[in-house]
Amino acid sequence: MAGRLLHITNGDSLTSYLLSLNFEDPILTWREMLCEGPASKEVFSKDFISQRKTFLEAGDSYDDFVGQFAMLSTEEFSEIVLWFEYDLFCHVNLSAAVYHLDSLGLSTPISLVCSGVVEGSERLLGLSELSETQLLSHFTKRARLSENSIATLIRVWEVYCSDDHSEFMTLQATGQLPYLEDCIAHHLQRFPQETNGLSILEQKMLARLDESYCRNTDQWVGSILRDQGFYGFGDLQYFKFAERLNLFVEASSPIGITALGKEVLANKRNIFEDIKDDTRFGGALKY
Repeated sequence: MAGRLLHITNGDSLTSYLLSLNFEDPILTWREMLCEGPASKEVFSKDFISQRKTFLEAGDSYDDFVGQFAMLSTEEFSEIVLWFEYDLFCHVNLSAAVYHLDSLGLSTPISLVCSGVVEGSERLLGLSELSETQLLSHFTKRARLSENSIATLIRVWEVYCSDDHSEFMTLQATGQLPYLEDCIAHHLQRFPQETNGLSILEQKMLARLDESYCRNTDQWVGSILRDQGFYGFGDLQYFKFAERLNLFVEASSPIGITALGKEVLANKRNIFEDIKDDTRFGGALKY
């Protein structure tokens, strides 16, 4: 039906929130975490689905996610509204969503509702953290994405799915994408440093453990979650990161870092060869 909006949200929590506010137009939920694992450029292609299902160890639930988007080729909308947040987690998903919409050849205008800086808050806020008044205000003030902004997001996805992410060092964002450059900077911090083989994120996690009292891994991860900047990762992702750093962690109470961990933090030891694996960010190997 002409005149209807199509909403694409960044997760089930926000979808439930919109439904509670009596949003009546169709809502599709983007259930992915493309900031982790391999991905091919053609979103929802056979290769893409195979890669993602294998990485996520997903079954029918992933097929349900993909199936939602079949309606885009059969229904007409006056506007597509994307609801994504300020962080790296959301911006990788956002770039994939925009790439996919563009590949469909739709002429439908695309708008973006993006949270982050909110008046009166000392920290950046996610969409589900906004009050009803704030959320509806964000919706009313949504940005109709320009051709330049759409082209930028498409290029972000293309680079992300390539084996060389160095172009991110010079990519510039438009004013409609105020958080993109910070997200890209945080993404580049996930690659290992030449000095010790750790990424900046991994180094910050070890430094936090070295400097703070943490009774256990739960407390360690909790302290990182409260102060993660533009990553936007969930607790399960950080538990996975912590597990990969076990080589440098003393399993005591409180937990701490080993002598090796202290050497690495002091840049006296490079452990690149000890921890490298086949981790991928899109099309690029981490190591």
